[in-house]
Amino acid sequence: MRTIERECGRLDVLINNAGVNVIGPWELIPTDVVRRAFEVNFFGAVELTKAALPLMRSQRDGHILMVSSLSALVALPTGGVYAASKSALEAFAESLSYEVRRWNIRVSIVNPGGYSTALDVKSWRSSVPEGPYAPLTTSLRAPSAAGAGSAEEAADRIIKVLSEPPGRLRHPLDDTGRRIFHELRWDIDREPIARAASGLGWWLNGADAEDGQP
Repeated sequence: MRTIERECGRLDVLINNAGVNVIGPWELIPTDVVRRAFEVNFFGAVELTKAALPLMRSQRDGHILMVSSLSALVALPTGGVYAASKSALEAFAESLSYEVRRWNIRVSIVNPGGYSTALDVKSWRSSVPEGPYAPLTTSLRAPSAAGAGSAEEAADRIIKVLSEPPGRLRHPLDDTGRRIFHELRWDIDREPIARAASGLGWWLNGADAEDGQP
């Protein structure tokens, strides 16, 4: 971040996009593989964000975008490790969005569905040619490449999210995502719940404690 500040003077956008996938039943996945997935998908985003925040706070502006997944909303069998790491990422992003708003720092989450990338090609997969989970893994539908969007299409839609005015926290990137958001009522504004539960409306409004609290 010191290099960015020295050479560019500011940091406008941080996109936390790094991710690894893990495929297999929970019982058969080694714990070190689970930890590795969380290190990349969750802790990597946490550390990069923490490194970027001092500069963004000093310039009183910035946009942090988390690339999550529809898996964070609907966890499928044999996809639980990836879904859990993305769910953790979303909880981090949601709470962070309330904490940094007073410095005009915006946080967004995008929830892509099926896009053709190298993620699945490089996935860790459990080997279950036989055993109790073999019927499950052999009968699961493999993601179809037909109709899957390209990485370039996903990037274009992410750029569009970055250019939109502040408003929503979560953004589906395709028709499948929009349908799932609607069916789960995930497009409902959750901020009133956070305000009521935390009692920190004064912070979210940018007021000082002595001015904003009764």
